[in-house]
Amino acid sequence: MRFIVAILMALCLFGTVQADDSIVIVLDTSGSMGEYMRSAGKTRMEVAQQALIDVLSQVPDTTKIGILSFDGWIYPIGPVDRSKLETAIRSTRPSGGTPLYEYMRGAGTALLKERAQQLNVGSYKMLVITDGEAGDDRLNDPSRFEDGTTRPGVLDDIMSRNITVDTIALDMASDHALKRSINGTYMKGDDPQSLTKAVSDAVAEVGYGDSQDASDSAFAEIADLPDEAAVVILKGLSTFPNYGIGEQPPVITVVDDGVVVQEVPPQTVPELGQEESSNFTGFILGFLGVCLGLFVLFVIINVARGMQ
Repeated sequence: MRFIVAILMALCLFGTVQADDSIVIVLDTSGSMGEYMRSAGKTRMEVAQQALIDVLSQVPDTTKIGILSFDGWIYPIGPVDRSKLETAIRSTRPSGGTPLYEYMRGAGTALLKERAQQLNVGSYKMLVITDGEAGDDRLNDPSRFEDGTTRPGVLDDIMSRNITVDTIALDMASDHALKRSINGTYMKGDDPQSLTKAVSDAVAEVGYGDSQDASDSAFAEIADLPDEAAVVILKGLSTFPNYGIGEQPPVITVVDDGVVVQEVPPQTVPELGQEESSNFTGFILGFLGVCLGLFVLFVIINVARGMQ
C-alpha cells in the first residue's frame, strides 16, 4: 500500500509540476461603468480596459487568463494571445445591472474545471473589478439543497475550495462590501495609475503552483506510513472538490475493490445570465398582474356607477 501511495505522489509531483497558474477576472460591465471617473477624463470602462490591456499583455506564458464580463466570457481561460486579448477587452460595453455573485459563481466553476484538468496542481485566483455593490446578494446567503443539506453562499463556496478572491473597488466613494469577507487582497482604483497598479499587483501574486517538494526527504517522510493513513491519502489523491460552485457535493463511495465512485446529485444551478433574466421576467409578470388587477377594478367601478 505504501508503495502505491509513493507512486501516486511521485506522479503528482513530477508529472504535473509544470502546470500553469490561472486567474479569472470578473469585470463589472454594468451601466455605471459608463460614467466618467472622478479623477480622469475617461469613463470607468475605458480606464479599466486600458489597465487590463497594459498589465495582461505582460503576463508570463505559465499564467492562463480568463475574463468574464456580465455579458458572458469575452476571453475563456487560456494562454495570453495579446491581439485577441486586446480585441476582447475593447469589445466590452457598459449596460444593465450588477449581478456580481452570479458571475463570480461562473468564474469559480470555470477555475475548478481548469484545476481538475491540471490534476489539482497550480494556483487559482479570481480578481473582481467592480464599481458598485452586487444586485444579487441573495446568492451570497446560505440556503438549502432539495434534500435539506446546507448550500453555502457563493463567496463562501468559492473560498472553501482554496480559490483566492481579490477585489478592486473602482472609483467608489466608500469601501465595497467584499472588503470585509474576501480571503485575498482588497484594493482601490480611484484613478488610472492606482487601478493599473492594483491589477498588476493582483496578477503578480499568481504563481506558486510549481513549488512542490520532490526531494528525497519528501519521500522519506511517507516511507513508514501506516496502512490506514495510506488509504486516506489514496482517497485524497483520487477525489477533489472540483464540482461547480453552488452545486451539491458528489457522494463519495469506496467499494470493496478500492474503486472510488462519485455519485453526482441532480443539479438545479442556472446557466450564466439566467438568474438576471428570470428576475426580469418575474418583474414583468408581476407588473402585468398589477395592471390587470387595476383594469378589472376600473371596470367593476364603472359598472357599479352605471347601475346607480
